[in-house]
Amino acid sequence: MNKQRQPFISVLTPSYNRAEYLKKLMVSLTSQTFQNFEWIIGNDGSTDYTDKLIRDASTSLNFNVTYISSTLRVGKAKMDNLLSEEVKGEYILWCDSDDYLKLDSMQNLVDLLKKIPIEEKNNYIGIIAQNID
Repeated sequence: MNKQRQPFISVLTPSYNRAEYLKKLMVSLTSQTFQNFEWIIGNDGSTDYTDKLIRDASTSLNFNVTYISSTLRVGKAKMDNLLSEEVKGEYILWCDSDDYLKLDSMQNLVDLLKKIPIEEKNNYIGIIAQNID
C-alpha cells in the first residue's frame, strides 16, 4: 500500500483577553482526528488569565505549542506578523481565539489538499473554508 506523506500544518491564533474562548479551542485542537500540526498562539497583551492558561496547558497538549506573549497591546496585524515568523508547517490554518474546530476539520482540509493534482499545486495559494454559523 502506497501511503501518502501527511502535510504538516501550522495553526495560528492571535488572542487578546480571550482565555474563556481559548479553552474551547484547545479542546477542539486536542480532539482533531488529524494530528500532524503545531499551534502558534500569540497573546496580545491580555489582562485576563490567558498567559497562565497557555503556559499551564502547553506542556500537556498532544501537539507542539509556540507561545508568543507581548506585555503590551501591539494589535492584531502586528501579532499576525509575529506568528507568521514562527511557522514551521507546509500549510497555515488561521483560527481566531474565539473560534474552534469541529472534530474532522483539519482532516477535511487535508483531504481537499490531496485532491489537487500535483502538477497544479503551484497554481494554488490556499483553501478558503466557511464557518458553520
